[in-house]
Amino acid sequence: MRDGDTASAKVLIADQGYDSDAIRNDVENYGGAPVIPSRSCRKQDIPIDRFAYALRNQIERCFNKLKNARRLAA
Repeated sequence: MRDGDTASAKVLIADQGYDSDAIRNDVENYGGAPVIPSRSCRKQDIPIDRFAYALRNQIERCFNKLKNARRLAA
């Protein structure tokens, strides 16, 4: 978030492609909680909130429906 923004995200939900210590540290420095499943190459798994991660699927389905609706409206 930029410095002038009044709203700030509390949770970052991402897939395994964003599992890096740098991203996790940045999110925590801004006061958020990273919900990113660990990659298989991590030596120690980092636990995540499974309920919050399940919301990611619903968000992706919503974007898919919006894209399909735009295709029909054009």
